[in-house]
Amino acid sequence: MNKTVHKLRPSDYWRIGEHESWFSDMADKGLHLKKMGIHFAKFVKGEPKKMRYRIDVSIMKKLTPEQIQMYEESGWDYVTSYSFFHVFSSPKELDAPELHTDPAEQSYTLKELDKKLALNAVMAVVAMILIIGMLSAIWFLDGTPTLVIVEGTAIQQTILAIFLGYSAYQSLQASISIRALRRNLIEGKTIDHHAPWKKHYRLHSTIAFLFTTVVGLSAIIPFVQLIKMDTKTLPEASLDLPIVRLADVEENPALVRG
Repeated sequence: MNKTVHKLRPSDYWRIGEHESWFSDMADKGLHLKKMGIHFAKFVKGEPKKMRYRIDVSIMKKLTPEQIQMYEESGWDYVTSYSFFHVFSSPKELDAPELHTDPAEQSYTLKELDKKLALNAVMAVVAMILIIGMLSAIWFLDGTPTLVIVEGTAIQQTILAIFLGYSAYQSLQASISIRALRRNLIEGKTIDHHAPWKKHYRLHSTIAFLFTTVVGLSAIIPFVQLIKMDTKTLPEASLDLPIVRLADVEENPALVRG
């Protein structure tokens, strides 16, 4: 049985050229793409081989058998799909024709995805504005932000809001990037199938590590608060404290010390 290897994806899913280049570089090292996930790609370890990879975009998340067969007849084998992106591979020596020879025609495959990502971006931005409004009310409505910090009532919500804010930023970036790619294709500019991916890979890995660490620590905060939480009763003896005790201002004999 061939050994499988999981690797963090080099960049965001909409960077088509970078993923194609990454898949080819991995095949050169003997790691052949098997499956794609949200954050990781699964490879099967084998012999190093010169491979070409191409990603086709379709608003349908599953390709029909007829579509797959049509690509196979052109020399492209179906590998896997992730979201609206479908990956095909072909040995370099086969010199198979490109999936799309006309960039302007290829731009139409991005039309529906462009609309969908634009809608997602608008919804994400609106949701983020509402979250910022609610957090602002928690922190500043009573004019006691210092008390909020001391009590720790909004720290976890703020960390979650930062995470959601980054997700909204990614949605907006995806929409802008796909629209720019579609515009380039309409102008006759082809996708760079050998786009450099290492720079974004380092950035993507760093962000993934930081977010995993922050989210993990934020999950511990409620338990730390429970452990640290303690209620103590002031002693009856008069202490040199800068406070006024209730007993000093209230002389009602019916009051009982709790």
